[in-house]
Amino acid sequence: IATKAVDGCAASGEFPTFELDRDLVLPEWIHWQTKMREFWSKCDALSMGTSGKNRIKPERFLTIRVPLPPLPEQRRLVTRIEELAAKIAEARLLRHQAATGAAVLVSAAESGAYRAALQVSGKADRLENLCTRITDGTHITPHYVDEGVPFISVKDITGGQICLDSSRRISREE
Repeated sequence: IATKAVDGCAASGEFPTFELDRDLVLPEWIHWQTKMREFWSKCDALSMGTSGKNRIKPERFLTIRVPLPPLPEQRRLVTRIEELAAKIAEARLLRHQAATGAAVLVSAAESGAYRAALQVSGKADRLENLCTRITDGTHITPHYVDEGVPFISVKDITGGQICLDSSRRISREE
């Protein structure tokens, strides 16, 4: 729905514009109707095109039927929808902030634990010096057993942590 902010801007035949009869319908009502899955299904049913570019001709677009309650009911529903949309946007922002905060805390805890372990032992070594055998598990398939040492692969490392619960085991002799 175009607002006064775009008044005077150039338009294209690819994007026809329509002026609503405000005695019948609120622009905000049509805005929220176009967000509905049913509306897009109706558009898809009337679209045609080749090479993956479906188009809907304006005359076909204008045949789409939309619910049309009286203006006072449209105002009431639009107000309620916009209140809920604001709450959803706020919840998404809070979820994003929480996830970002949690990632920072996990990273800080991990680096603190790593530094603490180095302080206790006073030494560190390269992984290649700690392994008796290195394989990708596909070119040289190990013989898996029920009891043995963990065979750690990429799938056993998530979120920066090694999860030995899901790792398969190989015998010590391998």
